[in-house]
Amino acid sequence: MGIDKIQLKYELDNNALVTNIDTLSDIPGWKASGDPIKVNGIWMPSGYSYQADKVHTHNNGHLTMKLIGNGIGDKSHLSVMYNPTHFGDGYTPTIDIKATTNKAQKIVMDAGIDIDLNDGRLMRVDIAKDRKLSETPGIYAHILATGLSFSREKTKQGYADGMYMGNRSRQLGFYDRHKKVNLDNIPNDLPLNTARLEYRLFNAGHRSWSNQYSITKLGDLTNDLDQYQEIYSSGMGMVFTNKVLKDDKVILPPSELYNVLMDYKRKYNRNGFSYYFNHNGVIKAIDDHGLDTLINIASQVFDTETKKLRQRVRNMYAQSITMTRTHQEKKRPSVEYIQEIYNEYAKAC
Repeated sequence: MGIDKIQLKYELDNNALVTNIDTLSDIPGWKASGDPIKVNGIWMPSGYSYQADKVHTHNNGHLTMKLIGNGIGDKSHLSVMYNPTHFGDGYTPTIDIKATTNKAQKIVMDAGIDIDLNDGRLMRVDIAKDRKLSETPGIYAHILATGLSFSREKTKQGYADGMYMGNRSRQLGFYDRHKKVNLDNIPNDLPLNTARLEYRLFNAGHRSWSNQYSITKLGDLTNDLDQYQEIYSSGMGMVFTNKVLKDDKVILPPSELYNVLMDYKRKYNRNGFSYYFNHNGVIKAIDDHGLDTLINIASQVFDTETKKLRQRVRNMYAQSITMTRTHQEKKRPSVEYIQEIYNEYAKAC
């Protein structure tokens, strides 16, 4: 477990800082991207992002600075982002925030930017945990996206090797870590099927996490593992609520199935039920929820006669059983995949 990403905010109150930002691209090792903007006839560096691309090669935390706004003013600020992982081996999360901050501070000061990182307002904090799973992470990603919901969820997105869910200020992200670091050409000893589950805190919405966890500035983060375990455990509680847990055993309540089927109805209209089975499998769906529960909820969502729907599902089930026997394979019920995620990430806090 450790910190994967940090973003800080500094209000601008001196012209010297803006001038120094404008000259970053002239400093060896720094790379500028983007375009400047023109304010009152003067080109400002607000459109640029500056990355310490070649500063201390492979040990620069992917540190990036960007001027937001038009320079000096109420809505202008400097954003600093870096990844503590990349001050180390590039793939193992760390809780040694003091050491990584010192390295980031040196890069910033050497570039002529006179700020104290510990005074920066936290705009984003990602706390990550890596675990080796029994199967490829892509399978878990789909099941998590369809089987769980985030408290006060506003957004959810699944993709081939991962997914994320949450709202404007808090989010859980899950992805194939082994595949990611290898695609990035980072030397590593991660075993196959290693997945990362992150609890991400953003500077948006009510930002209630700042008071809840007593972290407003970077200096509020410590090297104490207990601090990060407490925060991470709280994040797990956003999905593993008492609606899906009973005595540490995962259950899939009918309300979750109703929400999933409603999503399919919105995407595929009257064909939503067929797409649900195509994506999840008839056998798995019945194993997960039971035939009666599946039929009753589906008939409500798709406004279909229960008797006809039951016969249709039984026919599809019989066909699936035949195909499964032919191919000699059968996926575990969804609840078992979610139980493994709970055991590896949430319960282990």
